[in-house]
Amino acid sequence: MSKGNPFILSSGKVPHLYIDRLMQKNKIIEDFCDEMPSNQIYMLTGIRGCGKTVMMTDIERQLEATGDFVILNLSIDGDLVEEWAGGLYDHPMMKRKFLDLKLDFSLLGIGASIEKSEPVSDISTAIRKMLDVVRKAKKKLLIAIDEAVNSEEMKRFGSLFSIFLRTDYPVYLIMTGLPQNIYSVINSKTLTFLTRAPRIVLEPINYTLMRNAYKEVFKISKEESENMAVLTKGYSFGFQLLGYLLWERRMKKPDASFKDILDEYDARLAEGAYDKIWQDMSESDIILCKAMVRADSGSISNIRNEIGCSSQSLNNYKNRLVDRGIINVKGHGYIEFSLPRFKEYVLEQISMAE
Repeated sequence: MSKGNPFILSSGKVPHLYIDRLMQKNKIIEDFCDEMPSNQIYMLTGIRGCGKTVMMTDIERQLEATGDFVILNLSIDGDLVEEWAGGLYDHPMMKRKFLDLKLDFSLLGIGASIEKSEPVSDISTAIRKMLDVVRKAKKKLLIAIDEAVNSEEMKRFGSLFSIFLRTDYPVYLIMTGLPQNIYSVINSKTLTFLTRAPRIVLEPINYTLMRNAYKEVFKISKEESENMAVLTKGYSFGFQLLGYLLWERRMKKPDASFKDILDEYDARLAEGAYDKIWQDMSESDIILCKAMVRADSGSISNIRNEIGCSSQSLNNYKNRLVDRGIINVKGHGYIEFSLPRFKEYVLEQISMAE
């Protein structure tokens, strides 16, 4: 093997060995590129570590490559409207055009004062003037927001964006967020325009593509590569992490197997994702997860007996965890963890609490 590890653990960066959700990604790209798009907003959601930010980054790259899109990434921690105005003004594709038209936004802290030009003092007017130029240049503005949350800045941004969307400006929006955060955003009174925007829940990565990738990279048997793929359950972070750890182990021990790194795999899953997922769970979420482990069958009936609750209460617990991507319904009357080796993680939490 070469020295360069093809698997990466950096959050949001498109990996060298990237297996995307082609159908979901292409749906967004085709819609945004259409002359009469059916949707100008998409929201990507799913459990922490499922690859939302990576998919958004990949979409941005492909749209930017067309030459038709001005791409702006806004930080949810800042003032989204000010970032929008400043980022658009300074965008290398558009700045020369704004200067040629002598647009003076100096009162807003954007650019320099321009002689014989009336300075704009309202930020929404500044953005509208720049969008006029974007439209005249036959370009589209794509705004990308990672890990969206319901905040005052988000409400202010959304109110302004909805105006430009409603008045036929070429504005497009893609956001990522955890299911509970996206739900909170779209249910805000000032962001109701997002209610009809498609929410794409990221699917597990294709098992065949994962198996083939492991087989090719590590030169292992189909059976072993299949076992590795199964061990990830299609979880994006799990796929990269398992490959990364085995690559690093084989640099020291060329004949190492994925079985040799299971303890480290568990530890890094916890450190990189599961500890935070567990912290964000409610008490009822945790009770259900622990009951699933103790019942050890996946049977909803057995789990309900373990908790000692009504069918309706258990159904509410179950639906919450399904929506958050932590469990799956497996046939009639059965549920299972959707995350790789999460059962082992819950066992560890039970052991630590006793």
